Amino acid sequence: MPESIAPQETRLTDDAAGRAAEPGPAQGAPASAPAAPAEAAMAWTWRRAMAVWAGLVGLLIVAQWGTAQSMVGVWWASVTFNHCFLIPVISAWLVWERRSALARLTPRPSWWGVLGILGASVVWIGGWLLDAALLQHLGLVLGLQFSVLAALGWAVGRVLLFPVAYLLFMVPAGQELVPPLQDLTAVVTVAGLEMLDIPVYSDGRFITVPGGNFEVAEACSGVRYLIASLALGTLFAHVAFRSWKRRAIVVALSIAVPIVANGIRALGIVLIAYWSDMKYAVGVDHLVYGWLFFSVITLVLLAIGMSFSDRPIGDLATDDDAAEDDRRSPAPRRPLALLAAAYLAVLAAPAYVWAIEDAVPVVPLAAVAPPTVGADRSPAAAAGPPWRPKFVNVDNELLANFRREGRDVQLYVGFYRRQRPGAELIQHGNQVSGPAPWGLAGTRARTVALGGDTVRVGESRQVAGALARTTWKIYLVGGQISGNRYAVKLRSGLAKLSGGRQDAVVIVVSTLDQQTLQPSADVLAAFLNDLESPVAYADRLSRGGAE
Repeated sequence: MPESIAPQETRLTDDAAGRAAEPGPAQGAPASAPAAPAEAAMAWTWRRAMAVWAGLVGLLIVAQWGTAQSMVGVWWASVTFNHCFLIPVISAWLVWERRSALARLTPRPSWWGVLGILGASVVWIGGWLLDAALLQHLGLVLGLQFSVLAALGWAVGRVLLFPVAYLLFMVPAGQELVPPLQDLTAVVTVAGLEMLDIPVYSDGRFITVPGGNFEVAEACSGVRYLIASLALGTLFAHVAFRSWKRRAIVVALSIAVPIVANGIRALGIVLIAYWSDMKYAVGVDHLVYGWLFFSVITLVLLAIGMSFSDRPIGDLATDDDAAEDDRRSPAPRRPLALLAAAYLAVLAAPAYVWAIEDAVPVVPLAAVAPPTVGADRSPAAAAGPPWRPKFVNVDNELLANFRREGRDVQLYVGFYRRQRPGAELIQHGNQVSGPAPWGLAGTRARTVALGGDTVRVGESRQVAGALARTTWKIYLVGGQISGNRYAVKLRSGLAKLSGGRQDAVVIVVSTLDQQTLQPSADVLAAFLNDLESPVAYADRLSRGGAE
């Protein structure tokens, strides 16, 4: 039997080969000729889709030009976010690495992308209402991301999921972490010094060892390295790993290691300065030491990660899954209506803002009338180094000092007739500490009794050498009192939305500690209760300061 089968198979093979060798009508024609029209049609489809997407992106940037300028301005001005310039470049490289997978797909616009752009517009409008640049930046980036889905569809979006999602690192977020990271760094540094039996005294973020004083300033919080490390760790986790569990471990390490390393770095700087009799690590060189330390830590982390990598570098796209999704993806109904809706969705947010933009003129007062105080409190020159809060672009302000029984209380009032971009009650640059030599040692929230009610105030402790002062801060928006910055933002947004009062007042009271035996908190509480009602005072200011 085997002998009879073998010749038959050979004859079949020979026959097939002979037929292939015979000249036919298609012989001599290029093998790719039948596919040429299909390739040309695909190329035209891609060019049209990319033109639609480029139009959406261009319109979005033009419509939200102020937000785009603001975001890039933060990248340029802040060392913390200089790396954001690299994010679009990295994303473009990741897209290029997927070009073979994209060539197999047909771009199909999606209504879900249009809905996503509308959602991004809501986020952007929320940022405008709350005077929160972070939300506006996020809304712009989300709009850019959903424009890919709107113009190119689900199959393309699946292949480009990570490159598009990675654009979120363009949003300059993380500055809110600076104060808690400063406090944590100070705690770790003091704990380390105590473990080494080195004499140390700490007052919040100010640390004293024999021979020198140190301050855990904003630059020492480690937030710069943390944000950059998270962006790098996320990219590394995607490129070098397939397992989601391993990816999560790498991302978690990119967050935890910088925080722990920053505490060790700060401790090391203090130790170098202490052991060298303050010859080293006391000037700009301590920043150099810090970045060298972080560079070494980053290289070590990458080396450790590569040791258990489960994905060859360059294997970035899921071609088979994407192609399968593409075959199943239906063509959209009424594509022209979809694309028109996408363009209208891009214009929705700025059109809404233009429609409800408040037309209240910004007319600064000639002078801010001081609130009335108790008759037994007399104006006097303030003792100690000059102290004055800073509120950016405030319409008007006053600073006064009152004395009773040898104890001074300084009063600051800042008034915004209408909050607007760059002139907001809650914005970067506003601070109650300063100028030098005053430095911020720490902050917390405190609840105090005021006029029969309880009010939350923001308390801060400031230090200038051997002197210290306690400061309380109260906000009033539209005649409503608050000590919570997030509540202030919310009330400001609701006032814009409803067309209500948009005036805002900040009242700051401060006293030098240990001027008398009476605790500073009691002194400030007594002063606030002797003061004119903050709500009535804000109403008076909103009417032009008239009695």
